[in-house]
Amino acid sequence: MAYIDKLRPAVARFLNEGEAIDAAARGVARGMTKFAVLGALAGFIPTFVLVQSSEPSLASPLITGLGVGVGVGLGYLVGALILSKRGFPAIFTLATTGSRLLVFERDFWGRIVGVALSPPLSQVTVEVGKGGFLAANPGTVNIKGTEHKVQFPKVENLEPFVDVLGR
Repeated sequence: MAYIDKLRPAVARFLNEGEAIDAAARGVARGMTKFAVLGALAGFIPTFVLVQSSEPSLASPLITGLGVGVGVGLGYLVGALILSKRGFPAIFTLATTGSRLLVFERDFWGRIVGVALSPPLSQVTVEVGKGGFLAANPGTVNIKGTEHKVQFPKVENLEPFVDVLGR
């Protein structure tokens, strides 16, 4: 099942009568990856030191892995709180209808929370670049002259989304 097929029923309550989602793309504000990496380090260092100071056991890698996982989660959460204050959601889904772009805010788990912005398509431009080997695809969402730096995951098929905006 494609992402847009899962998205349509989740956002139906936010659409005007007769509106339908034509294309969609998920992403995060540029900088979220840095927060996740810093969180991973913040979780790794103390758990690694804790494990090294005790007797070796089979639980040591598990404890360190849990520390890294909790650190990534906390880094992501802190990043979302800080980056959302820039006027654009830190974790978002962009969706186009025939007349407007809907910017949905998503929570930590990826669920749609609500509509953050819904400008007419005539006031929106979206540019998507190519990321490096493992890097996310960088992008810029320009709404009414305000530029928002974002990144889209490598696995996201952005061609239909960009094609709809190009019409």
